[in-house]
Amino acid sequence: MKILITTHQLRHREGSELFTIDLACKLQQRGHQIFIYSPLLGPVAQELPTQNITISDNLTKFASEKFDLIHAQHRTTAILARSLFSQTPIVMMIHGLLPLLEQPPSIDLDIAQYLVVSEETSAHLSKKYNINQDKIQIVRNFIDNTKFISRV
Repeated sequence: MKILITTHQLRHREGSELFTIDLACKLQQRGHQIFIYSPLLGPVAQELPTQNITISDNLTKFASEKFDLIHAQHRTTAILARSLFSQTPIVMMIHGLLPLLEQPPSIDLDIAQYLVVSEETSAHLSKKYNINQDKIQIVRNFIDNTKFISRV
């Protein structure tokens, strides 16, 4: 599959940035063609193996691509991706209850599936944003056991 991953920034070694790196690398290892759009690039973006993952801070660079799926994080990049790729299915990852950037867009983007990290986040989407439970799937935060080894 040809997959576009969107995220607000790839500048610091923090939550969604590290999630993006791990997700992109694992999907690429499984044979998918990965593209990443982030309007704010920095040192973290340089950690990606660029030989097989295309990264840009300019979404229009990908305008001629025919993506099979958009994996969106953060409402602003989801809106931008939908404006350019109106027919491509979007799954949107919601990492938490705060900040506003993490919340679903206030306009209808025809999100195919919302991925959330917990039951609390799932309930939040249902109650606050009136999203049907059948469009919400819990995907717990993952950890790469080759990078982090249990000492217990």
